[in-house]
This record gives sequence, structure tokens and C-alpha cells, in this order.
Amino acid sequence: MKKTYKARCLFVALVMVLTISMCSVGFASGVETLPLDTWYFVGSFSFTGYNITPVKTVEGRYLTIYVDFYKPSWDSGTGGVKLEIAIKDYYTGSLITNFVSMGTSTGNTVSNSTTFDLGYSGRKVHIYFKEKSADGSSSISR
Repeated sequence: MKKTYKARCLFVALVMVLTISMCSVGFASGVETLPLDTWYFVGSFSFTGYNITPVKTVEGRYLTIYVDFYKPSWDSGTGGVKLEIAIKDYYTGSLITNFVSMGTSTGNTVSNSTTFDLGYSGRKVHIYFKEKSADGSSSISR
């Protein structure tokens, strides 16, 4: 009987850990469908070089993105950091939009927004971030 009780407790603990870890992964990916005329805080993150979001379905033809960003103190590159954003089609992987500069930061926070024309409502997309040196050179280590 003691063996069965211990096995049950271990099973319940394992199920709880798996459930919590699956919920955490889903939450970290942000909202997967971006409804029309609604604001969502997706979250904050750090990256070097390039970053692409999980697939997002966008209701409405236009998507407005608001970004606050800054060059972190640990960035040892010289000069400022320039952030660019583009939108990629989920199915083809091709760019729907050109890269749009969101500004350049030398350590201060830069706030900017831009609106992208996705072509049609309901499109599945990836939001693609590219970090560059302010002088225009790309570096995966920045």
C-alpha cells in the first residue's frame, strides 16, 4: 500500500510540473491571433542579430506595431544600435513588407510606431526584427 501511495504522489507531482511548464511556454509566445482594433502587450525580450516571432494571425489588413527599445549596457559594440522591423508571410517565408527603421539607440530608450499593410485580413505572419549597428553594418554579435 505504501508503494502505491508513493507512486501516486510522484505521478501527481509529475503531472503538475508538466502542466505548469506547458502553460509557461504558451504564455511566453504571446497572443497568436491579433484581433482588429485591439491593443496587446506582447512582452519584453532580448536578442542579438535577428529575431522572428511565432506565427501570428492578424485580423484586418493593417498591423500597427509600437516598440520601445534601447541599446543595453552590456553591448560592447561601438556606436548606436538600429532596430528594423519587417513582416514575413508564414506560408512562403517571403517578406510582405520592406524593413522599416524604428530608430537608433545609444543607450537611451527609443519609442516609435509604424503601420504595415499586410495585403488582406486574416493573414498568418511572422514579425521579423533585425538589429544593426547605426552605421548600417549587420552583426550577429550586436
